[in-house]
Amino acid sequence: MPNYRDVTVWLMLTSALGSLWFFFTEPFDRLVLLNTIGLGFSASLIAVPTGLLLARTSLPQDRLARATFVLILATAFIPLVFQVSFWDAAFGKLGWLTATSTGQNKPLLSGWMAASWIHATALIPQIALIFLAVFWTGEQVHEEQALLECSPTRVFWTITLPRIVPVAVLCVVWCVIHCAREIAATDIYQVGTLAEQVYLGFSLGQFDSFMGNWTNDELAAASSLGIWTQILSTAWLVASAAILFARFLGGQHESADRKPRTPALAGNTRKRNWLASVTAVAACGVLTLLPIYNLIARASFHVARVDGTPRPGYSFGQFCEAIQLAAVRYVPQTQWSILVAGGCALVTIVIAAAIAWNAKTSRRFRPLAVVITSICFALPGPIIGSLIAQTMTSLDTPAINFLFDRTLFAPIVAAMIVCLPIAITLCYFIFDSVAIDTQQHAATEGAGRTTTFFSLGIAGNRLPLAGVLILTFVLAYGELAASQMVLPPGVETVPRLTLGLMHSGVNEMTAALTIINIVAIVLISLCGWWLVGLKSRNGQQQ
Repeated sequence: MPNYRDVTVWLMLTSALGSLWFFFTEPFDRLVLLNTIGLGFSASLIAVPTGLLLARTSLPQDRLARATFVLILATAFIPLVFQVSFWDAAFGKLGWLTATSTGQNKPLLSGWMAASWIHATALIPQIALIFLAVFWTGEQVHEEQALLECSPTRVFWTITLPRIVPVAVLCVVWCVIHCAREIAATDIYQVGTLAEQVYLGFSLGQFDSFMGNWTNDELAAASSLGIWTQILSTAWLVASAAILFARFLGGQHESADRKPRTPALAGNTRKRNWLASVTAVAACGVLTLLPIYNLIARASFHVARVDGTPRPGYSFGQFCEAIQLAAVRYVPQTQWSILVAGGCALVTIVIAAAIAWNAKTSRRFRPLAVVITSICFALPGPIIGSLIAQTMTSLDTPAINFLFDRTLFAPIVAAMIVCLPIAITLCYFIFDSVAIDTQQHAATEGAGRTTTFFSLGIAGNRLPLAGVLILTFVLAYGELAASQMVLPPGVETVPRLTLGLMHSGVNEMTAALTIINIVAIVLISLCGWWLVGLKSRNGQQQ
């Protein structure tokens, strides 16, 4: 059973230091921190329990389990800006549910509640994958053996709960960091989190800053958000992220000869926990069917005149027309997004593979890999964008100015920093399948570190690494918070376009644009996950 005592102590220490520093900040900065942490905690109240039940439901090998697992994989990398479009199409200012109940411009759900719900639904698949990664390490055998002799209730309190609680704490940290680095939901629903205030302060007079209902005092406060608040808040986020990645890159997978196993839950696959099954079915509906229905209903909405009286209704012809117009009208934005995502994926996979291989094969490099991964993961997107912009503009040389104003260098670097932690983690687990004996044999034959890296790491894992490349492309395609702040003049990506359109509500064209992109993202990400999983499936067959 893994020991999470060090994680708990580290978390308590960073929380205590953060609480001590919290009382010495300015009142507005304190409110920003409270909003950030509170949004993360409120989202975790939904995401962590649901993700846990989804993960445990996905363990047995039957049809429901496989369907749940595919759902988790398919929706894990859907960008937050499209998650906002999912739900705003129903309860937003122009949502179909709003139009049938309260009338337009009076959203059913807005502000804090809307942002919490959207962040929670976006986090559920990610939290489920974290729990799955823990359950599939082979430790499930303790529960299986105990179930043969003890009641399920006793096994839950004595074995299952002690294993779940530390992981749940780490998942809460994951939720807080996720809410602290994204701006899509907070910008639409005007929740003043750390990332939102940094973005608002940086973009005063640019983009869509004045499209909301911000007061003059709020705008002034946003532009003067204390620099020490940003620095110390980011430091706390980095320390918290280090807690997460230390568990994955910190030495849990010492035995590369261990083959992955599928927990059987002591023969309880037939007598499944009814609560987990109901939760899985409900989550499938909430995460897939309901959002799809929201978008289809909004794209199909039209107003027809019957005897001179306008009457709202739904038309399949209107839906097809909206899809066709969106597919043609937004081609330039799609092309720019593909260029940024493609460049980011190519650069990221090279750096991530090198870091992951060194972290896997060298104990001395592993802490550095944890630090790099934690910093990139914890930095809020607007801070990444503002740092890149300030750095490149301060150098003020013709070459740097050309890169910043005339090329996609800055948005590619911004997206790379955001995508690097996930790519490193996936590459690390892929390289974990390379047996230690094989590495030692290559070393005795005279192969150097570089030769071993390319022959065993790269050549031996071509298809799984191609899957990581595809998944990185999907992540970079939907990245918004960092890259949109450094886009050169005349360049607009799909996420930035979608965010701008949603300030006035999700109309037919916005819903159609979301449908097109979500279908493409889900299909491409499933292909990437299939390639990533080839190595583990081959290992099980051997």
